Amino acid sequence: MPHVSFIGKRKLSIMKKLIKNIDRMKKAISGQKSFSLLDKDISTLSILDVLWDNGFILGYEIISSSRKGPFFLKLFFKFHGRENVIKDIIVFSATTRPLFLKASDVSKLSLKHNLVLVSTKKGIITAQECLSDGMGGCPVCALA
Repeated sequence: MPHVSFIGKRKLSIMKKLIKNIDRMKKAISGQKSFSLLDKDISTLSILDVLWDNGFILGYEIISSSRKGPFFLKLFFKFHGRENVIKDIIVFSATTRPLFLKASDVSKLSLKHNLVLVSTKKGIITAQECLSDGMGGCPVCALA
């Protein structure tokens, strides 16, 4: 998994791309779509890898619109019956100000949501991994 961290050297453009991709995912989920097209960037790839590892998506593929053109990610949602496994995605971090939480605070967030993704110095990991490693971080989003 590629290493992505927003702590310390957080870049506004990276976070804006990530939030744009999460918004696309939310629209696809609310419309009961089976897939979503996302812009390819390292932070989105890291999040998709965590979602895949935890069984929330069927997978994704990298596609391009032309030989030299921009690359996209095609995300395939996982369904249980007719309902998407991911009901909603809640974004925690704003683009202008990082919200850093201690490990104990991250664990409180994880009690309220199915999966909380946190940006740490180790990259984007789940809140459970933060708790087991005893580290805090910047919460990115949560799945409901």
